[in-house]
Amino acid sequence: MNAGKAFFAGVVAGAAMSILMAAGRALAIPLDVEMTLGTLFGLAPGAPAWMLGFVVHLFLSGLIALIYARGFESVARGPGWAMGAAFSLLHVVLAGMAAGLMGLIHPLMPTPLDVPGLFAINLGVPAALLFIVMHVVYGTLVGGFYAAEPEAEKPREAWA
Repeated sequence: MNAGKAFFAGVVAGAAMSILMAAGRALAIPLDVEMTLGTLFGLAPGAPAWMLGFVVHLFLSGLIALIYARGFESVARGPGWAMGAAFSLLHVVLAGMAAGLMGLIHPLMPTPLDVPGLFAINLGVPAALLFIVMHVVYGTLVGGFYAAEPEAEKPREAWA
């Protein structure tokens, strides 16, 4: 297993999830994993909490990609876009259950933050759909980037 490559793939995929959530918030879908994670540390909702949550989200995304990579190499026949999407289905279920438990462990829920509920359904059907889609996108990207071969260094031609 190439841990560095897997972690990097996870960070890139986590950043893609953050972009999808930002697009969702622009469309009034109140899904904000970064704010939820940042306020877990006792910060009030705001920019510092969001930034901390963003860093935590990227770090966790890298760690989760290590689990994907282990699965690609021990359970599957190897990584790839489709295999990453397939693995993401288990990830969606586990993350959806974790979202359902968030109200039990988060000190700022239900006030001032809303309890997301299972698969973020308490935030509305669009939020639940976005929650599922962004996790499938994550898995697809991790599988694809982990499978990608690094570009071989090309020999430089001498100018005479």
